[in-house]
Amino acid sequence: MNLNNMNLTNKTVNNIEQYITDNQLKIGDKLPTEKEMMILFNVGRSTLREAIKVLNYSNIVESIQGKGTILKSSLFEITENQRKIRDLQKMIELQALHEIDVSTIEENDWLNLKETLILRNKYLEEGDMQNYLKFDLNYHKEIVDLAKNTFLTKWFNEIYDLLFTYLNKLLSEPGNYAHNTELHNELYIYIRNGDIEKAIEINKQLGLNIEGEIIENDKKF
Repeated sequence: MNLNNMNLTNKTVNNIEQYITDNQLKIGDKLPTEKEMMILFNVGRSTLREAIKVLNYSNIVESIQGKGTILKSSLFEITENQRKIRDLQKMIELQALHEIDVSTIEENDWLNLKETLILRNKYLEEGDMQNYLKFDLNYHKEIVDLAKNTFLTKWFNEIYDLLFTYLNKLLSEPGNYAHNTELHNELYIYIRNGDIEKAIEINKQLGLNIEGEIIENDKKF
């Protein structure tokens, strides 16, 4: 997989963060203009805007029309509650996998799940990190939906926005995000083939927290 676009976006995010640190910007301070940052970081407009999107969604900066881009919060400010949301996601997914009955799943559901996975991987390769995160979360949500448990689906929907913000923050921190594309591909194959035990094993590998901590909430409710 060619990840040049993704790597350029990540590099630009890191360069912006380094600029914030080196210049000791404080909350409320204004970043350089788009044109200035394109020259400063030697990138095109689309790459710069994608990097700014990552920082916007992670609540590090805020882009205000007519005013520019403002530093909104300290870098990498991840709360314990956000970490617990990630743990809850893994608990919901593992419980859903235990409850999936592949004999009840319609072909259209399989096609939708496969399409979401393909789009996830496509956006990752293109470096479109916001759509990548969106389809990555949607992929996990659709796996939960396969369990046909309305409570699990409801809980996942309720934490969706919090997860999106949390993952953006991790994405903006250098070296803290593992994309695990091959594991995501394997997860689909094992669920599709009805090998739920192997799918659970793969999901637990994805449960290795992207900050390096092991998520151990792998028991049924």
